[in-house]
Amino acid sequence: PEGPFEVQADQTCPVEHRGGPQRSRMAKQQGVKLLAKHCILFYGDFVQATCLSLTELEKVVTICGGKVLCHAHFWEKLAGKKSKSKDKILVVVPQSTEVASAQDLGVGQVTTLEWLLDSVCWHRLQDFESYA
Repeated sequence: PEGPFEVQADQTCPVEHRGGPQRSRMAKQQGVKLLAKHCILFYGDFVQATCLSLTELEKVVTICGGKVLCHAHFWEKLAGKKSKSKDKILVVVPQSTEVASAQDLGVGQVTTLEWLLDSVCWHRLQDFESYA
C-alpha cells in the first residue's frame, strides 16, 4: 500500500531520481541490500564535502548492507591478515579531483562521494566511469 505515497521524483537535485524509493522498498521485501559484499573506505577530508558528517555517511553505508573500513582494518584486509572475505573494496573520496591520489593506493575501485549518494538515491549501483 506504500506505492501511491512514494516520492516520484526529487526536484531538489538536477537529476531526477525516479524509481529509487520503489526499488528500495522492493529490495527490502526481498532481503536484498544495495551495498552487500562491499567494504567502503572513506579516504580524504569529508568535512567540507557534504552536509552529512562522516558518522552519518558510515551509517548510510551500513544501513545499505555495506561494511565501513577504518584505515587500520583496511591495511590488515589488504595484507590478508584478518579477513579472507570476497567483499569488494571501494575507496570513496570527497571529490573527483582526489580520485588520482586515492588510485595511488593501488587497491580497490576508487569512486566519489557523489557516486555513493547517487547510488543510494537511485537504489542502484551507478556506473563508476561517470564519476571519475
